[in-house]
Amino acid sequence: MLILNFALCDFFSSLAGLLALQKTVFSGSSLTYIFHGSCGYVSSYFCYFLHVLISFLHRYYILDRISPEPVKILRLCMIAYIPSLIFVLVYLSDLADEEALKKVVYSFHQKYFYHKKELWGEVVIAGNLSVWSPSTFAAIIYMTIPCFPIYAVIVIFRYRALKILDGRGRTTMSKSTRTSHKQLMKALTIQAIVPIFWLTASSLYLLLLFQLVDGAIFENMPFRIMECMPMLTPLISLYFVRPYRSVISGWIVPDPFIKPVILSALLSTLNGLPVVQ
Repeated sequence: MLILNFALCDFFSSLAGLLALQKTVFSGSSLTYIFHGSCGYVSSYFCYFLHVLISFLHRYYILDRISPEPVKILRLCMIAYIPSLIFVLVYLSDLADEEALKKVVYSFHQKYFYHKKELWGEVVIAGNLSVWSPSTFAAIIYMTIPCFPIYAVIVIFRYRALKILDGRGRTTMSKSTRTSHKQLMKALTIQAIVPIFWLTASSLYLLLLFQLVDGAIFENMPFRIMECMPMLTPLISLYFVRPYRSVISGWIVPDPFIKPVILSALLSTLNGLPVVQ
């Protein structure tokens, strides 16, 4: 259920990124975003790391105890989102006036002629006048630093879950169930590797901040690279979890004889007993 929820959230994150087409432009100490898409996009990529951690914790929990009720899972998701919600509100409180940001961008980047509407149309800009203001700086720290201790916890609970799957935990697990859990752990491990895109994008972000690189290509790359993360994680889930893969196959090649089997397997997955191969 958690994986399905995250896959849907990632899908809509990718869609939002496509609609926004966000570009990062540093103008002195000002942090500005120029949107070439049709809407704005607000996101905290710390959520991705937290989602991966919750997936490992959930897998360890049902291996060591029993599958939690959907209500408990919903509460867990809501609690996990509270820190991100708080920092989103804090960050939004420091957003600068668009006209003030335009003046800064126009003065620092005259070579792009952003002020000429015949070239760019009506430029949509959002951001902060100073990255060193307490709220903006706190938001940047929140999106970058916590991933390291979270990854340490992921490694710990992955190790504990694998110990249980190796037979050193609950002994009532059938061989097929144990195999299914091992395959899902493999999928979660691959998902935990995906943030290499985030590390690359963050590196470019810092290079732009300290003006070590410049140019339209580098300014567009950080968010394009970050958007690869929510694009890949649903594909990983669809590939490793057989019920999801079967549903997609059923859409492509309809077969009324296998629909009951797919539905039964999908319900088993949502109840915490994945069928993976």
